[in-house]
Amino acid sequence: MLQSLYLENRAGYYFTQFCEKSGNKLWKNCVYFWFDLQTYNQLFYQETLQHFQIRNQAQFLYANYIAPSASMDIGLNQNKKNMIYDKIHPAFEDLFDIAEEHILAILLEPWMKMVEADEYTYRKVELVEETQQLDSVYFRELQALHQGPVADTGALVEDQNFHPAPKELAGPNLSDLIHDKKKLEQFRAFLNKHSASMDLMCWLDIEEFRKMLHTDKEKSDEKSKDIKTKYLNNKYFFGPNSPATREQQEKVRDIAEDLSHKDQQKKTMMRKHVDNESVSSSSEIIAFRKALLDPVTANLFQRFVALKGDLLGNGVLFWQEVQKYKDLCHSHCADAIVQKKITAIIDCFLNSAIPPALQIDIPPEQAKKIVEHRKELGPYIFREAQMSIFALLFKFWPEFCKFQSNLDSDKILVALEEKKEKEMRKKEVITAKVRLVKFQVTTDELNNMSKDTLNKISLSQPDAKLPNLVIFQALHATQS
Repeated sequence: MLQSLYLENRAGYYFTQFCEKSGNKLWKNCVYFWFDLQTYNQLFYQETLQHFQIRNQAQFLYANYIAPSASMDIGLNQNKKNMIYDKIHPAFEDLFDIAEEHILAILLEPWMKMVEADEYTYRKVELVEETQQLDSVYFRELQALHQGPVADTGALVEDQNFHPAPKELAGPNLSDLIHDKKKLEQFRAFLNKHSASMDLMCWLDIEEFRKMLHTDKEKSDEKSKDIKTKYLNNKYFFGPNSPATREQQEKVRDIAEDLSHKDQQKKTMMRKHVDNESVSSSSEIIAFRKALLDPVTANLFQRFVALKGDLLGNGVLFWQEVQKYKDLCHSHCADAIVQKKITAIIDCFLNSAIPPALQIDIPPEQAKKIVEHRKELGPYIFREAQMSIFALLFKFWPEFCKFQSNLDSDKILVALEEKKEKEMRKKEVITAKVRLVKFQVTTDELNNMSKDTLNKISLSQPDAKLPNLVIFQALHATQS
């Protein structure tokens, strides 16, 4: 159902029309709310965040669909209405999550009914009556012509007396001019005198385009754009002095618009295909947000992703702290308290005193922007960083769900601890190997060391970076 809703505008709003014709006002209101909600969600994915637009769209959704006196009420209970109202200023991307869950549950009923009706119509075989008349008037006329006397062939005989002129006596054509530069220049000069050189240039460019059409796609695309820019405009082909008739101009215009429309559709489909691969359905996103807000599930998920990367576990904590910051903004407490929370999040995750300074997996320039422009960004200061972390963590959510489903709830934590110990042992083995390679002294180097040199080393202050001196002496004794 969600996939169909996302493609509803390309399907001619078939499901929307079904809800409208059903006579059920609640279904109609819910499907309208879903489309308006998508407009609201898109505001958070723009390059420049428009606070005014977000506030207006949030108020529009609340006033039209959720408020007690809403003209298109979606049937949300009062407690949930109050929850949305308390968080409407400032409005964040998860403001209407509970309303979206509510309307999707309602829309499932009309969706199932529509599918059932479509399946019934699809299975139904219609009886179509068609009358066929073999003995028609046209058939009799055709038969009479076929059986009648042979027509006068005098004209045909006369035409056969005409033969095409020999090729050597025929005059030059435009194709020959391309291979004869001298004649081409003469013809161009002649056309210039009659203000018709543009026609020749257009023809030459099109001929050049036809030759490279199947050889070099990149060059042919560039040439196509060049021809469109130079000739398919109001100054030449669509102008008053065009070499084409009005009907020909309209035909070319229609073809050009159709190709442009198809190209735009292709780009849109490609963009949506990418979006569909990178962004999952709203119900899965809402479920993941709920999981991160649940202390038990979030703790298990944090331990799970920590095994995938050192900073991923911190990402879960960062997302939760930003949610607490949002709640603080909604509580309308003193600005000094909000600023303290911002400072604490920055010092802990984005500009930490403990190396590395950036404790979460976001681009350094993103963290730098937050630190340097914290006062200019307003309540949406952590928006980009939180969305980046959310998208990164969401990739591991299906794997975690699969891992969680294969174990009992009381055994999940034990399994995660065992995985953590295995990972720690692996890291210790790798670290030991690296140290051994780093500080290993070859046999030749030991043989080249004199006993006096070893004694001098033993008397000097030991260096923490060097291997144990006992190992040196033992190896040297073995070799000697």
